[in-house]
Amino acid sequence: MISLIISFCYLSNAQTISIIGGLSLPKYYAKNSNNNYAYKHRRIKGFHAGINLEIPINSFLSLEPSILYSTKGSKRVVETYPFSMHEYEWRTHNIDFPLKMKLSAIIGETWRVYGVVGPYIGMGIAGKFKQVIDRPSGRINFEDQDIMWGDDNHFGSLQRLDMGLVIGAGVEFDIVSLSISYDKGLKSIYKSRNYTQKNEVLRISMGAFINQN
Repeated sequence: MISLIISFCYLSNAQTISIIGGLSLPKYYAKNSNNNYAYKHRRIKGFHAGINLEIPINSFLSLEPSILYSTKGSKRVVETYPFSMHEYEWRTHNIDFPLKMKLSAIIGETWRVYGVVGPYIGMGIAGKFKQVIDRPSGRINFEDQDIMWGDDNHFGSLQRLDMGLVIGAGVEFDIVSLSISYDKGLKSIYKSRNYTQKNEVLRISMGAFINQN
């Protein structure tokens, strides 16, 4: 990872670099072996921050690799008995490496609108798993557990490696950018023969250019 960051910084000396950050609204989407949606997941609130590097190909097309720290996770609510519910919540810290193609168009003298699309690869680095049971007799809060990465026998465990597709659009004005993007995980982060659980993240970002060429 250190070598990737060094290479990123080296390339940035000759290109356009920006810092970004903002609100993340992640959740999981789950399907069973029949490809039907299984369990309803709800979005949780998180945040992200990172660095974008823009490498021009021509006047309207560019390559945009990024390094992004992002919180991910989901909340799942399951009705177990009449008037009783289980709540499960995952919150993870991830490092993502998106590689996007950026198509842009200049409007007026200082405005630029753009769209991006491309793959990403990510890695889970830490996280917490929480369980809560609501019963008529009261609420039971279990102690938060560290995510057991790769432990197939531990309920709430996840796989570290994540891969998927990101699409987005935004606008730039002077040194400021505003954007919205959507990550669709293509690799299950839960190992099971009968069930897949993949990341899905909606992001609202604000950025600032720290050098422009």
